[in-house]
Amino acid sequence: MKKIMLFAAFAAALTLSSCNKEAKVEVPAALRTVNFSALPTETKTVFGTKDGNKYPVLWQAGDKINYTFNFGDIPTTYTEVTPSADGKSASFSGKFAEASSYQFIFVSPADAFKSRNKTNGTIMVEIPSGQSSTSASPDPSAQILYANTGEMTELPDPVSLNFSHLTAYLHIQFKNVALGDAVVQAVNVTNNDYYLAGRLFYKFNDGTFEDSESSMFHTIAVSTNTVADVWVALRPVDLSGKQLTLVIATDKGTFTKTVTMPASASLTAGKIAKFPVDMTGVALEAPVVYKAVTSAGQLHVGDKVIIAAADVEQAYAMSTGQNSNNRSQAGVTKTLTEIVNPTDVVEIIKLEDGVIPGHYAMKATGTDNPGYLYAASLDGAANYLRTKAELDLSGSWDISIGSVTIGEVTTQNAAIIKADIPDPPGHGTIRHNPTSVLFSAYASTSGMKAVMLYRLDEPADESPRFKATLPNGNDISADAQEVPVYVFGNVAWTASVTGGATLSESSGTGNKILTLTVPANTDTENTKSYTVTVTTTAAVTTQSYTLTLTQAKKVDTSGDPVKVYSFFLAEKGKNLGTSTTYAGVCDVEIEGITWNVTGVSGSSDYAGWRIGGKSLNGVDRAIYSKTPLSAEVTKIVVSHSRKNATVNSFTLTVHSSASDAATGANPIATLTATINVGTQDAPATTIFEKANSTPWAGSYYRLAYNITNTTTSNTYVEFRGLEIWGYPAS
Repeated sequence: MKKIMLFAAFAAALTLSSCNKEAKVEVPAALRTVNFSALPTETKTVFGTKDGNKYPVLWQAGDKINYTFNFGDIPTTYTEVTPSADGKSASFSGKFAEASSYQFIFVSPADAFKSRNKTNGTIMVEIPSGQSSTSASPDPSAQILYANTGEMTELPDPVSLNFSHLTAYLHIQFKNVALGDAVVQAVNVTNNDYYLAGRLFYKFNDGTFEDSESSMFHTIAVSTNTVADVWVALRPVDLSGKQLTLVIATDKGTFTKTVTMPASASLTAGKIAKFPVDMTGVALEAPVVYKAVTSAGQLHVGDKVIIAAADVEQAYAMSTGQNSNNRSQAGVTKTLTEIVNPTDVVEIIKLEDGVIPGHYAMKATGTDNPGYLYAASLDGAANYLRTKAELDLSGSWDISIGSVTIGEVTTQNAAIIKADIPDPPGHGTIRHNPTSVLFSAYASTSGMKAVMLYRLDEPADESPRFKATLPNGNDISADAQEVPVYVFGNVAWTASVTGGATLSESSGTGNKILTLTVPANTDTENTKSYTVTVTTTAAVTTQSYTLTLTQAKKVDTSGDPVKVYSFFLAEKGKNLGTSTTYAGVCDVEIEGITWNVTGVSGSSDYAGWRIGGKSLNGVDRAIYSKTPLSAEVTKIVVSHSRKNATVNSFTLTVHSSASDAATGANPIATLTATINVGTQDAPATTIFEKANSTPWAGSYYRLAYNITNTTTSNTYVEFRGLEIWGYPAS
């Protein structure tokens, strides 16, 4: 067996932690059984006993290999190996369909594999940013191996495999560390020129790495109780002339040293780079401590906080690594009461005012992914947590602290971090997913774990803050209604209103939602105006906010309804923005109104928007307005046809906000039509008649087809246009 030699040159490592549940794929017995043999070359997973300056790398029972067959659509899966008696080789098998040619790709450990792309000649693997080190070897989960058979027309029995390492290994030996009675907890390794860990693309055609746009990290945090022998697995990279910052984290504080790497410091896959570091003269610095939050009253705007797994056995916090749909996790040194010395990989969140008084915006300060964390339901996505530059309801969070029970586990002092968006299935509450090793915003609790908040242990920012807003805008309908007025801050204030409306409160302190009660405007000729003034005497930039509200004149409904808005796609064109597939979601502006369409395909050959898809089971495909219609609507007429798709229901809901229309939440009216969507050759119309007295002026409209298509071929409803009837607002 080829053994890993101990080199003085540098080597970097790539290690992954899985974001997917391990699940064996059930395969029919009729499939062909293929046997594989991992030859005694550079194999897996634990360094053997040193012999001279050689470390044999051995297979162990329970090691799992992820395999991909012909880059097909079948789920990738794993198999367990059977190691030889000396661990230097291993065998395993799998079942595959007969094919004219065969190509297999293997990654070990199985959790390290994330995706593959034959066209680009890449696989994505993940090097853990949080690792453990023994005195003898790197973390087994970070020692990533790879084998590729290439294309074969015949399959020998067994298929012989030569695994090679994708990661490099750094063996750090600290000397002259003035520990005193300090206890070592971790060693952090940082290089700001290259990503050392996280999700990276490996180009199997030329054996090089490329950055991805998902979680990538400049820092690796290694859990260890010694500084004599610290092992790190990392991405192979040339660090010649680059700076490496090393931090020894202890219970009493940290020791930090930045070194410039020598010209020979090239970290090579499969090689061990021995690196002695003299810490003479490096002094102990005070620890950075984040205390567990046990009451929501401990939180303030301006606080810096960490979101971490509540489970004491799960030493992980939310990382700076933003994946497409969630946040990866980073290793931390934590207890139920504190986190000490978090690395640059851990996301430090700054609390700001949310959209609703008393709620918070969570601004990620990580240099790679700054912005506001938000629950991505308004993107039409389930269970997603993303980051964006602008703040809205989806990035505004209600944070409370309490007892949370998930399954049979009850967590005290859990952080209940819930987005201010309406709560449709699949969105809303931040939880830790230990199986997929990530944090995201969920509705389901299945497989999830509670989280805790840890606050930087420093005095709160008590400087005066003050702001007042009309969250729903400055224009309202002619009807009698209650309008919210938001007051933000931490100071005393007074409030008043002119124009004949009344306020629920005339004074107070801190965050508050005031209710402005407005009478109906019965004048069909003139609008009405109301002025709310909220003032403080505190020393703030703006001491008084004047908020003007304009109430529309009464709509004259004495005559017959008229057509107030319409479009027909055969006449207006087929523009669908960037969406041309049934997976698409896009905005389309027609006659000043923006419509959002989900599950749509558009073409100049079509008579309308083709809305549908494949493998759907009772799925809503919706069209909703993102611009309000000012008219007092009384009737909506939809023209459409059908191609094979089963339409279970067709529903119109009316909403007071675009965010509600996006999700179907909080309708002020719901109308379900008799199902008649016609055929390609005989389009049909569906008419929704207003049946209640609730005003619809200034509302948003959502049309939802509930579609079933159990086939793997696309079927659809062709939405051809609509007419909206009612009374103009002016």
